[in-house]
Amino acid sequence: VGGVLYDAYRWQGLSVFHCSCQGSLLLLLLISPTCRKSFMAYFFGDPDEEDDDEDDGGVTMKDLQVQPNVPNPSSAAKPSAQEIKKEAQALEQ
Repeated sequence: VGGVLYDAYRWQGLSVFHCSCQGSLLLLLLISPTCRKSFMAYFFGDPDEEDDDEDDGGVTMKDLQVQPNVPNPSSAAKPSAQEIKKEAQALEQ
C-alpha cells in the first residue's frame, strides 16, 4: 500500500495515510473499555475499591513505597578476595 501511495501522491500522501492510520489506532485504543477503566482508576480512584479502615492483609501501594532509612542489602560490605581465599583454605582443611 505504501508503494502505491508514494507513486501516486509522493511523501505528502504517505504522511496523510500514516497520520490517519495512527489516529484511528489511537482512537480504538482510547475507546476500549480496559483503557478507559485504567484511566479513570488512575486519575479518579478505583470505584471498585472500598475505603474501609480494616486491614485485610493485602499489599497496598503504601506498602510498596521506598523507605529511605532502610539500608540496601546490596550495598552491604562484601568480603574481599583475600578473606574468601582464607575461608576456602579453612574449609579444605
